[in-house]
Amino acid sequence: MPVGNLLMQATGTWSSVLYTVATMDLIAAFLAVAVLRPMLKQHHAANNAAVPNAALAHA
Repeated sequence: MPVGNLLMQATGTWSSVLYTVATMDLIAAFLAVAVLRPMLKQHHAANNAAVPNAALAHA
């Protein structure tokens, strides 16, 4: 059974499900910037990739 249905039954409204999913989306976006971006830069540095700094500025 999907977790969203369980949350809706527990709270009686779909808005709690939508707010929960929106919060999870914001957390994922923050982690992508805070965790994955430094990991990508470290990966390129470790592999001696000839990637200009301008290309990593968007990463």
